[in-house]
Amino acid sequence: MSRIKILEPIEIKRFNTPPVFNQRQRIHFFEFSEELWQQVPDFRKDVSKVGFLIQWGYFKHSGFFYAVSDFHKADTEFAAKQMGISPKLISMPTYSLRSALEHRQIILDLQSYQGFSMAENTFIKHVKYLVEIPLMPRKVLYQSIQWLSKNRIEKPSYDKLVFETKAGQMRITNLQLIDYQYFESIVLLQTFFNLLFSNR
Repeated sequence: MSRIKILEPIEIKRFNTPPVFNQRQRIHFFEFSEELWQQVPDFRKDVSKVGFLIQWGYFKHSGFFYAVSDFHKADTEFAAKQMGISPKLISMPTYSLRSALEHRQIILDLQSYQGFSMAENTFIKHVKYLVEIPLMPRKVLYQSIQWLSKNRIEKPSYDKLVFETKAGQMRITNLQLIDYQYFESIVLLQTFFNLLFSNR
């Protein structure tokens, strides 16, 4: 089955990895006021403090939560220093998934965002609407991302998403060619979701 190409490999890589900040951007995105710290629970471990601050900065920039394994070393060191912690004492692999997930919910609340799982059905309807207009694949991709940002909805990852249409209970995977126009729309949706929700 053929696939519709949306982004170049380098664009996909850029989409899937945390932003690369310069020093000025780190100061801006990793800023976290004393007032905000009073709204979060006390973190017992230094790595939790640093991990929280990195997730905060990345989400503030992109509206997306990246895998801890993809955190940039320079950002880890900067965040640690911001917290008055020696970077040598921080090992990000010890930042547990459980802590990361708990921190994400706190960040969503503080930044007045909605988790993707709460808006998944609305998002799927929006993508289907864009496909039916129809739009070119790249426009479907970018307009959907813009829609998420405009509505302050977290950009999702693939492991959270099980895409299934409400009408007909038909999965957008491994579908056979029935009608060319119909097939084209299905492949577009499949490609879009594989790209947008791919594992980090």
